[in-house]
Amino acid sequence: MDQLPLHNQHRGGGVMGIEALEIALAFFTTGAIMGVVGSYRASVRLSSLFAALGSTALIGYVFQVYTSKERFPIEGHLLGVPLYVDGFSLVFLIILGLSGLATSVYSVDYMNLYKGLDKARLYALVYNTFLASMALLIVTGNLMWFVFFWELMTLCSFVLIIWDEDKSLKPATDYYIAMQVLATVPLFISMGIGYSLTGSLETMSYTNIAGNIENLSTPLLALFYGSFLFAFMAKSGIVPFHFWVPEVYRTAPSNVSSLLAGIMEKVALYGLLRMTYTMLPPNVKFGYLVAILGIITLAVGSLYAFKETNAKRLLAYSSVGQMGYIWLGVGIGMALIPRGGELAIVGALGMVAGLFHALNHALFKGSLFLTVGTFEYSLGTQDLNRLGGLYRVMPFTALFALLSSFAISGIPPFNGFLSKWMLYEAGYYSGVSLFVLGSILAMFMSAVTLAYSFKFYTAAFCGKSELDGEEVPASMLFGQGILSILCLIIGIFPALVVPLLTEPVMEIVSSDATGIGYLSTYFSPVGFLIILGIIGIGLYIALPSKTEDAEPWDAGSTELPKDRFGMRARDYYLQCEERIGAFYGFGSAAKRVGEAILGAVVRGYLWIAKYFVKVSEIPGVDVKTLDDLRECPAVYLDEAWLMPVVRYIRTLWTVLRGV
Repeated sequence: MDQLPLHNQHRGGGVMGIEALEIALAFFTTGAIMGVVGSYRASVRLSSLFAALGSTALIGYVFQVYTSKERFPIEGHLLGVPLYVDGFSLVFLIILGLSGLATSVYSVDYMNLYKGLDKARLYALVYNTFLASMALLIVTGNLMWFVFFWELMTLCSFVLIIWDEDKSLKPATDYYIAMQVLATVPLFISMGIGYSLTGSLETMSYTNIAGNIENLSTPLLALFYGSFLFAFMAKSGIVPFHFWVPEVYRTAPSNVSSLLAGIMEKVALYGLLRMTYTMLPPNVKFGYLVAILGIITLAVGSLYAFKETNAKRLLAYSSVGQMGYIWLGVGIGMALIPRGGELAIVGALGMVAGLFHALNHALFKGSLFLTVGTFEYSLGTQDLNRLGGLYRVMPFTALFALLSSFAISGIPPFNGFLSKWMLYEAGYYSGVSLFVLGSILAMFMSAVTLAYSFKFYTAAFCGKSELDGEEVPASMLFGQGILSILCLIIGIFPALVVPLLTEPVMEIVSSDATGIGYLSTYFSPVGFLIILGIIGIGLYIALPSKTEDAEPWDAGSTELPKDRFGMRARDYYLQCEERIGAFYGFGSAAKRVGEAILGAVVRGYLWIAKYFVKVSEIPGVDVKTLDDLRECPAVYLDEAWLMPVVRYIRTLWTVLRGV
């Protein structure tokens, strides 16, 4: 048979891939309607299992497209939605698939914590729609559909975040609403600019916008860049718009927090890469700005995690810091790749490091949030000061938490070491002072990461506990285990994922970038592990293994009971916190700046909302805050327009009845 034209091969593979995506969406849709099952337990279990199947189908789609060696981009339509799938899409789909699979299986038993709320139907609908909206956002090829799925994703995440309905959690709601306004307004501005270039919403494809981008004036092009940057900064939790992250992640159920940190933050990163490399022309200055934001964020997030004692807030600030690492790597790539030559290869290394760390962060941080969920499930607390000694009663949870803690700390042979090392090298070999200093700071912040990870693990699993707990069900252990074990597997065999990560980078490097091919063989974790294993076995044989519990040394004091000599999480680094107290003051100032900006946005939103919620008919009502607005009986815009007609008809009917 004659060889088919390349164009037809490209389309044929795309159709096959579309079928795999349809299967994934079918599973998510089935999971969404599982809420009709009578029992809460059955509804949650079935909807979670179908969500896990949908996530598995996404992993299968990535494997199918990548192994078929399709020419990118793959374009087509899925249920009327225009598709645009390339290497970047595959990277973020695999992140979504792995995070969704682990978290969905974990949710089978974890959501029993919220049985008393009796919201099985809402959970089934919103949870599966949340995953499906992120999948469609990643594969769509149209800016209008991107914004639509972005808003759908945000709406679902909001419903999941406020799941508990506890009034003490209301501040997180306010923060999240403000952040959403901050992210949405710039996206609508960018959509308006895109509309001006294409003339229609249906034709607002990435390729059409890219083809007309030269028609934009310099100020409008800068606004285009800025609107995207502003929106994706807010959703990623980049400083100074990071302060919504700790409260929101603390408030949400732990399975939702795992998804927020594991994939929703990465969706914002995907948006940054998609818009920059598909619609907008390369811009070196923009890359420098992204890198600077990453450097500031990795420092602020890491140092604030260092002082936290609430497990979820610690992990939330840690997520802010780790996103800083990712943005630094991506910024190095954006700044150096357009310059060509050897710098393009170094930039490609930075870009791959950023993508690699995004995948790694989804694994180890997702697992750690699920670990906190086991604390809530078994002990009912997130407070590290109240935990301790859990390795005795929760051995599997302790093991998986240890693996994830090693990974986030960048300890070889775990995956976090590889992505961080690649980032350090990209910064060092760039020869750019900013990137060199940024990589050095990132290295120091990795030591801070080790310190707060040590506090997290030892405070929870070592020492003695005030509370009695027990090991969690198998489904919850599976969710933690699959993510933490993958941290070790990818660290030992990076060639399993590095080719997938280099694929999109090779597409955007114009010069001969074959030099980045060494990434999959640069480091030999297998050899390192063999050496480490030999040393470990030797030490185990040579050193005595007998251990026993001992009372704390009280230095002869009789004034305090011995249990007061134990160390709680709040006591770990008090002297260090005092020495860098000035930094925390700076962080508080940055927080106030961010809050002031968001406060202005909220006030603008409230001013506009007055015209959408007709409160003038309610005597004595003055809308100044979000709380005031919530208390107002909602009369929507269309009702407000029709209200005079309705009143006239009511009055006329009264008169006619009287006659």
